[in-house]
Amino acid sequence: MAGSCLADTPAFDRPGIAFSTTTIPRGGLSVELGVPDFTHTSAAGISSTLYSLDTNFRAGLGRFIEVQLATPVFNHQDTSGGGISGSATGVGDSSLYLKAPLPASADRFSWAVLGGVTLATGRDPFTAGTARYRLATSMSLKLNDTQSAGFYMNFQESAGDTGYTLSPSFNVALSDRLSGYLEVGYTHFPHIQDSTIAGGGLAWMIAPTVQLDISLDLGMTPKSPGAQGGVGVSFYIR
Repeated sequence: MAGSCLADTPAFDRPGIAFSTTTIPRGGLSVELGVPDFTHTSAAGISSTLYSLDTNFRAGLGRFIEVQLATPVFNHQDTSGGGISGSATGVGDSSLYLKAPLPASADRFSWAVLGGVTLATGRDPFTAGTARYRLATSMSLKLNDTQSAGFYMNFQESAGDTGYTLSPSFNVALSDRLSGYLEVGYTHFPHIQDSTIAGGGLAWMIAPTVQLDISLDLGMTPKSPGAQGGVGVSFYIR
């Protein structure tokens, strides 16, 4: 999460594994789109690439609370190898979250919590087929005027199994409108081999309330996605 470079615009939650530690003010709306996001995997001679038009609507409910509605409104997946060749399209599962900042004793430290549920509203093969519950926190420590360090923890429960993701990050403001970040993500889930990815991205405020972003993470272990990332655009509507 590179974050907004302009003080009058709340930081967007794209790009990156973590989300921003700020919330949308009451009456405000943020629309964050992947155009598209992608994930590429390759295992046992089978290669698959998924392209997703991810959407996340963030609306301010009160002074410190925001609600989020997120869903991949369109997915396209190509699969080949091992005698398999084909493609599929369809909508993904929908998520409903609440997000709130948490109190901090130092001005240079901020954090927020996000929790909610993902419902199995998608179509095969883009649905988990069951509800998934999520509780996550994102932290940011300002190191100086241009640099900050972040840490993200996410816990997810699905069909009685609970997994987690941990992600440290380093963020830097390259100019008043351009920021970048580096991140590492480690995911553990029962009955699945652990996954580690690493990469980064850039966020560019092309207007006071419009951000473009680009990101790329590469898999560091055999069972990790080979590559994931995307290109995005985000709007803040006061």
